[in-house]
Amino acid sequence: QPPPTRTCPVTRIGLLTPYNGSNLGDATIQTAVIENLRRRESTLEFLGITLDPEDTASRHRIPAFPITGLSVASYSEALVLHCTALVSATVSAAEPEVPEQPGRLRQLIKATPLLGPMLKFLVGKWRALRKLPPEARHLWRSFQAVRTLDLLLVSGGGQLDEEFGGPWGHPYVLFRWAMLSRLAGTRLAVASVGAHHMNRPLTRFFIRTALASASYRSYRDPGSQHQLSRWGFTRNDPCVPDLALSLRVPAAPNGGRPSEPSVVGLSPMIYGHASHWPTSRPEVYEEYSRRLAEFAKWLLDRGHRLLLFQSSGADQVAAADLRARLLDLAGPEADRRVLEPGVLTVDQFFREVAAADYVVASRLHGVMMSHMLGKPVLAISFDRKVDAHMESMGQAQYRVDITRFEVADLIERFTALVRNAPMERTTISDRVSASRQQLDAQYEALLALAGSAHGRSPSTTK
Repeated sequence: QPPPTRTCPVTRIGLLTPYNGSNLGDATIQTAVIENLRRRESTLEFLGITLDPEDTASRHRIPAFPITGLSVASYSEALVLHCTALVSATVSAAEPEVPEQPGRLRQLIKATPLLGPMLKFLVGKWRALRKLPPEARHLWRSFQAVRTLDLLLVSGGGQLDEEFGGPWGHPYVLFRWAMLSRLAGTRLAVASVGAHHMNRPLTRFFIRTALASASYRSYRDPGSQHQLSRWGFTRNDPCVPDLALSLRVPAAPNGGRPSEPSVVGLSPMIYGHASHWPTSRPEVYEEYSRRLAEFAKWLLDRGHRLLLFQSSGADQVAAADLRARLLDLAGPEADRRVLEPGVLTVDQFFREVAAADYVVASRLHGVMMSHMLGKPVLAISFDRKVDAHMESMGQAQYRVDITRFEVADLIERFTALVRNAPMERTTISDRVSASRQQLDAQYEALLALAGSAHGRSPSTTK
């Protein structure tokens, strides 16, 4: 399909995010941005720039565009599969087939010093070069798209990170779009993003260059701000809470008295899973899943019901593992007290989790979105960003480290959470409201950058 073109003189904003539809935290961020900006200017037009434009267009009812044409493992291989399929088929047909049994040619290669490794190196380089034509075509189409925008917004999430795909994953994507924006004369804004793995020099080059090109920058937690402070131009950039917190959700009912059995939401994740996480830590995952199952049995033994849910589609594996371990411990009859509603959309998440009185979760947005419902949460934290959110909500005492917690830790902190629930609900509500006030001011700044008459000038501009 051709890139989008400007059809009328309205403000157009591109929303750039490594979003493939399965992560409900990313979905909440995009929903919040669209709703909050449209509340201020109803005629705004948006262009989603994501890893799954078809899903983005369907979920958010906006046109969407692929974020890259470069196939990168653990990042964008699924997105560009259709771009490379024809080329791959053509090249594969031209390559000689290797017989199943070693022939004379293979034996000769093995017998010749250095020949085998050299051929392997050349084949690897050839395969890498085959990825370039789709990206070159996509760069031109991306430039045509960005020229139609008034503002390109890197819209929240943990985007300053190399863990999924390395430097040529999202760090390169940020760099390429920043350079295209500069060429097109379109302003770039980076709002409420998080920083994490930036260990490789190329990653730091890509991210530093992209941030330096932005007219506005803000970070969702002080740790991210501190991590980037090595670059002098970022030191005065503000911290503004995660964009997901700006989404208005219906008030959820409060739980019963501490002495009564409750519904406890459990949201496990696949952190460290040998097959489903980019940085394999299977021993951490296995211990996490085992201990969480033991804690779940403790909850059942005390009469509680369990609500098993996910904020990311990938965590269905973790939920299945947890359920299997729990039934081994508690027996098949326990299955009647474990609810597992299908949660595929943001609306479904808020509707289903509203039925829980308390939540035990690990992913950032599983914790955050539960807080948005006013739910007291016990966080089994896998990352600094979860710690930062719990601290910002005044809930740091209800957090354990995923790599070294014990079942006794969960029991102790959960008991305290239930005992203090009325006070904690008030604290959470107040902190969410304060976060929304900061985010409201940021939306005004973003509209001003886009040239809207409804915006107010940002506090940090180039």
